[in-house]
Amino acid sequence: MEVPGRSWRIVLRKLRNDGFKWVTPIKILDAADYGIPQRRKRVIVLGYNVANQNPSILHPQEKIVTVKQAIGDLEVIGNDQTLFKSDVFSGRLGRASRYARQLRIGSQELTGCLRAVHTKESSTAFQATRPGQVEPISHFPRLHELAVSPTLRAGTPRQYGGFTAARPIHPKQHRCIMFVKPLDCTLSPISLPFIQHNGMALDRLATLFLLR
Repeated sequence: MEVPGRSWRIVLRKLRNDGFKWVTPIKILDAADYGIPQRRKRVIVLGYNVANQNPSILHPQEKIVTVKQAIGDLEVIGNDQTLFKSDVFSGRLGRASRYARQLRIGSQELTGCLRAVHTKESSTAFQATRPGQVEPISHFPRLHELAVSPTLRAGTPRQYGGFTAARPIHPKQHRCIMFVKPLDCTLSPISLPFIQHNGMALDRLATLFLLR
């Protein structure tokens, strides 16, 4: 949850007035410790109805999900020349990891795959950037396939400054890649339903940014 101090107090007051308590101490958790291939630290408020049993924060996982496990099966998309004119990929993907299999759906077609045309200078700069390092001119981070991604941001619309966030560079191909932000929790405090006993709310909050 990204909220300034005053909004933070409003959120907690709203919870209290609606008959909720929250687990204390309130903690800062990293999505990478809970099965997401990205460093993303957030303050997590685990709320519960006063009539229910006090829940507990999930324990971090022992193993991380790496960039390779997250997008390794999508590498073939970067070699498809037809995607300079079409954003639909209908070919055969690479071998999926357990993480990637969970994100696949029934259809074999993938939309949103339109490739950008990089200049020779950009491709050369990306090639010279080692995995895990930041390209000095664009400030694009190059992903390391055996690590988690650094924190990725989608930027802001014009009314909030028109900030364009740095795009990650593919760990093996000399191009930048896009990522998905399915839910925006950065501009205003919102409430999310907590599903009792199985930690699904924490999982949904951690997956605000999917590296797919």
